[in-house]
This record gives sequence, C-alpha cells and structure tokens, in this order.
Amino acid sequence: MKKFVYKAWDDEFKIVKEEIEEDNLEDAVENIKSKGLKIIYVKEKTGLYKYKFLSKKLNDEVLANFCGQTAMILSSGVSLITGLEIMEEQTKSKRMKEIILEILEGIKKGNNLAAAMKNCGEFPTILTDMVMTGETSGNVDTILYNMENFYKREANIKNKIRSASVYPILIFVVAIGMMLFFNFFVFPQIKDLFADMKLPAITIFVLGIMNFLNNNYLLMISITIITIVFFEYASTIPRFSYILGKITLKAPILGGVKLDIITSRFTRSMGIFLKSGVPIVIVLDNLKLIVGNEFISQKIEKAKNELIAGAKFADSIGNEEIFEPLVTQMLKVGEETGQLDEMMFKLADIYDGKVETGIGRLMSLVEPVLTLVIGLVVGVAILGIALPIMQMTQGVK
Repeated sequence: MKKFVYKAWDDEFKIVKEEIEEDNLEDAVENIKSKGLKIIYVKEKTGLYKYKFLSKKLNDEVLANFCGQTAMILSSGVSLITGLEIMEEQTKSKRMKEIILEILEGIKKGNNLAAAMKNCGEFPTILTDMVMTGETSGNVDTILYNMENFYKREANIKNKIRSASVYPILIFVVAIGMMLFFNFFVFPQIKDLFADMKLPAITIFVLGIMNFLNNNYLLMISITIITIVFFEYASTIPRFSYILGKITLKAPILGGVKLDIITSRFTRSMGIFLKSGVPIVIVLDNLKLIVGNEFISQKIEKAKNELIAGAKFADSIGNEEIFEPLVTQMLKVGEETGQLDEMMFKLADIYDGKVETGIGRLMSLVEPVLTLVIGLVVGVAILGIALPIMQMTQGVK
C-alpha cells in the first residue's frame, strides 16, 4: 500500500490534515470523501523510503518462513484469510505483523495473494511474479514451497560468508580501538615532551598523521559517510552497476568466488523454477533480478533474446560465455535428455561445494594479509613514540 497525505475541511469548515494508506490515488480520494470531507488536496507521501538504496529489505530467512507458512496454509485447505490471521497473531516481528495485515486487507478487498503482496511493496519482484504464475497454473502452494527452499539456500550462503568474515572484522575493530586509545590517551601526554627535540622522520610522520586526524576528524567522518551513501546510490544506476560488476568478476581470487556464487544461485534457482513449471523465458527474466551482478544480468538478457530468436538454451548461454564450459556442457546434456531441471540441481550441488572451498581459501589469504597490515600500522605508531623516548633516555645518561 501507498501512503497519502491530504488536506480537507469538514461540515463545520474546520481544516483536517491527516495521513492514510491506500493502493492508489483513486481509492484514497474515495476514502476521504466517504468521511464527508471536502478535499483541498491529496498527494502521495514522499520521503527517504522512496529511495531503494535506503530501504531495508526483508532478509532471506524471513522470506523463507513466510513462503513456507503460506504454502502450508494453502496445502492444508485452511482459508487463506484465516491462515494469515493466525500468522499475524503468532509472529513476533512488528514489521511482519504490519505486512501481513496489509496483505489481509488487500485480499479482503478482492485482490489475489500475488496482487496483495505486490501492493504491499515489501516483497522481491521475483517472489510476487512466482506467486502470480502459481495462481495462474493452480500450483501456488508448490511454488511457495520451492521458493522457501530457494530463500533458505540463499540465507545459508550469506551466513557462510558472514561467518568467514567474523575474524578479519574482529582484528580490524581491535586495531582501530588500539589506534583510538593511542590517539586520545597516549598522544596528548607525550606530544609536549617532543616539542624542543630533533625528532626522527618516522616520529614526525606519526605526529603529522595524528595532528591531521585530530584537526579534521569531522571532515573524515563526513567524507566516509558521503562515500558510502554515494556508492549505495550509484549501485542502483545500471551503467555504474554494470562496470562494477565486470570489475568484480575480473578481480584476482575474489572474482572466481563471486562467479561460483552466481553460478550456484543461477543453477539452483533455474532448477526450482523449471520444476515449478515456469516457462524458461520468464525464468530468465526473473534470474536477471537475483544473480546480484548487473554485468551477468545483461548477458542473461542477451541469452534470452537469442533463445527467443530460436537458439537452444545451452547454446545461448554458451555464446555469451556467462559461465564455465562445464556448465554449458551439462546444460546441453540436460536439454538432450529432457532433464534440464535435474541437471541444474546437480550443477548447483557442485558449485555449492566450490563456493565453500573458495570462501575458505579467500579467508585464509585475507586473515594473514590483514594481520600484517594492522601489525605494520601499529608497529609504526609504537616505533614513532619509542625512538624519541630512547633518545631522551640516552641524553639523561
């Protein structure tokens, strides 16, 4: 649902200014008129939530739970409205309660499940499209069970990446803490001692860095925030995303792991969608949205166009050189045997293993490099302090 703000007057000519939620402007106008108000203006509410890069998405675990519970409701024969009301009562998440209530309201107004989910604006396009396909074919419960498996697998991959990142992040945080301690507690105590001394070059360098950070910390914080926001916003621009996606895939080590993740996601998703009876052209349209790389997404679009023009699926994928030759060869076997969906699941299992190995290898390289860099930074800071103190000690002797 969309939010609208309006200004109107009542029968006593008092000004009323409120906010309402409706699917569209026409419904909002009808709602206001039903209250006996004379409309001055009504317009859709705008704000930061309008910007995609600032919106908080539902995570994969939440989506998996929603799909699984909704599928269970539909397959058990319970009324969808009754089932959703039970879900709303049982969920502990305030946000999910609001989302389920919006879906319920949409269904009670006559919308189907897919339309109610889409009007809610909280679900990925691929999920609402899949539900719509399921409602058309009459197997929405099966598709929702398949989508539950899809989101569980996505959550599993992301959890592995997070787990592998814990140690490097911890090291980085500890190093930052040490530098802040040095800057705010050690540096102020010793800088006056060095005022009249001839300092070593390394000490001058360390003191210069500390002075710069202390005098410009607000500027540095502002630049950091602006940079993060800029890249988040720029990632929503197709051309920028295309270039960034291409660079990412060509990066040493990281590029290979990223491609394995995309391959695993592509093959497993296609296996699920084909098993659900979704036409392959529609599958490719949806896969463009979930591979997580604009460069690959545009190659998938080209492959789809070749498929529409009459090419075989495996040939269209191979012509664009999207994946490794192994993938193309197994796709050809799947097409020839009529078991493309099963072949996709086999490929997904292969690349799931490669993803785990790749992440482990990447972290085994990152950890010592990060430790070395942090040790170098801390070592330079300590050496910059220690050398003048040693000079002073020798002078006293």
